[in-house]
Amino acid sequence: MNRPIPKDYQLKACDPSGVDLHALRPLSTLERSYLQTFPKNFIFKGTKTDLEQMIGNAVPVNLAKYIAQAIKEHTKANTKPHNPQTFMLADKPLHQQGMQASLF
Repeated sequence: MNRPIPKDYQLKACDPSGVDLHALRPLSTLERSYLQTFPKNFIFKGTKTDLEQMIGNAVPVNLAKYIAQAIKEHTKANTKPHNPQTFMLADKPLHQQGMQASLF
C-alpha cells in the first residue's frame, strides 16, 4: 500500500491492537522493492509510476531463483531423450489421444 491511512479511518476488529495508526507511514518504493527481494544494488529506470508498477507486478526475485533451481534439478534428474514437440497429458502424448497441441 503506498497511500497513507485516511484520517477518518475507523478501526476494525481485525486491526492490530496497541498500534498508533497515526505513526504508520506508507512504505517507500525502495522498501517495497526489498520486500520483493530485489537486490539492494538493482538499478530501476523509469518514472515513479513505472517503478511502482514494475515492483508491484514482479515475481519476487528469490522465488524465481528457487523455481528455476527446482526446474534445473528436475530436468537433470530426468535426462531421457524426448521430443520437445510432444505434449503429455496423463501418460500418453496428446496425438495418441486424438488431440492436437500448438505452441502458438
